[in-house]
Amino acid sequence: MSDLITDIAMFELSIEVIFLIVMFILLAVLSLIPDEKWIKITKSNWFDNFLHPKH
Repeated sequence: MSDLITDIAMFELSIEVIFLIVMFILLAVLSLIPDEKWIKITKSNWFDNFLHPKH
């Protein structure tokens, strides 16, 4: 029974490590995007209209 618990714990730990690695890769890719493009994406009007609809 203890072998099964150890296997499950190792499996969960490996999934968490893989998740962390994927998150770091995503952050690295996002950091490569130039600021000008980010400003265009984040300053677009549809997002502002979505958050603050004009009455």
